[in-house]
Amino acid sequence: MSESRVLQDAPLIVFELDAGCTVVAWNRHAELFFGTDSAAAVGRDLDEVVPLTRGSWRALVDDAGPKPKVWEVRQGEATRALEAWVQVVPGAADRPARTIVYGHDVTARVEAEARAALEGTMLTAIKENLEVSLWATDERGTFLSWTASRCARSA
Repeated sequence: MSESRVLQDAPLIVFELDAGCTVVAWNRHAELFFGTDSAAAVGRDLDEVVPLTRGSWRALVDDAGPKPKVWEVRQGEATRALEAWVQVVPGAADRPARTIVYGHDVTARVEAEARAALEGTMLTAIKENLEVSLWATDERGTFLSWTASRCARSA
């Protein structure tokens, strides 16, 4: 299944903030994703309700652009990932009056990408630091050739 199809089927997490980054609206999917019900979220600063692993929501909202961003949030000992689009509604003097955040849970995708990066790093370390031996046989198993080489870079 393509990623775009998965995102179309995923619940849409939506919350709204005022100019001071205080939560003014929080949908059911935000409750489920963040583990905080609407009554506990509305009226509080978003950084208090949902701490990010790095940075602050205010900085991320201020840096809003047309492309979605992946934000990692802490939930107890766990980390979850939210890919979100930010829509800033301008107020007086082009200052934001409110901000609406729309997103999807992309935790599984972020974890898979991290695993792939780690595996790539491990394979590179093996390739650059271990001796590699290759041998060849014919279809009957008769030995044809052998070679050994050191792949490590010279320091």
